[in-house]
Amino acid sequence: MRLSAGYTKFAVVAPSIGTVKVAAVRTEDLFLRSLDALGRLKKLDVVISPVRRMVRGVPLGSYRDVLHGLPIGHPLHPALVQVPMGAWISAAVLDVVPGTRRSARILVGVGLLGAAPAALAGWVDWAEQHEDQMRTGLVHATSIAAAIGLYAGSWVHRGRGHTAWGKALGFAGLKFPPDLGQRLLTLRG
Repeated sequence: MRLSAGYTKFAVVAPSIGTVKVAAVRTEDLFLRSLDALGRLKKLDVVISPVRRMVRGVPLGSYRDVLHGLPIGHPLHPALVQVPMGAWISAAVLDVVPGTRRSARILVGVGLLGAAPAALAGWVDWAEQHEDQMRTGLVHATSIAAAIGLYAGSWVHRGRGHTAWGKALGFAGLKFPPDLGQRLLTLRG
């Protein structure tokens, strides 16, 4: 799937429409090359088969179809990730607003709770993908797991009154997943 320059131009600030289109095309090409590189990272194959067997072996019965999103005609994972992402982005906004520490901690907790069903649906979908998509998905899952760990630490530190540490870990969790994927691409070399 290719992103249209019309869509991506909203994310690029440029003095002229020509510059916007060039920037959009470059951004799109970099993004697609990065995904392709992850799909060719054959070192991940030793992990994929055992994890795939484990995911497929979980006795979910008819819930597996629900997690795939068959009853609603759309994959469930993309819809479920909106809960943790929305909660964590909202917590980041509240972290810069005075007097909202408690609300920010609640949102970090909501994000953590919402991450579990989103991850389960993601793993169920992942186990049915093509090999290249499974490699990319494994890197995605690893980076998201690291971000969840940072948010769990954030929630704990906030609860212990270490608000500065909690905020720092939360901001790191919000930024972490894209950075890890980029670092893995550069290590591939």
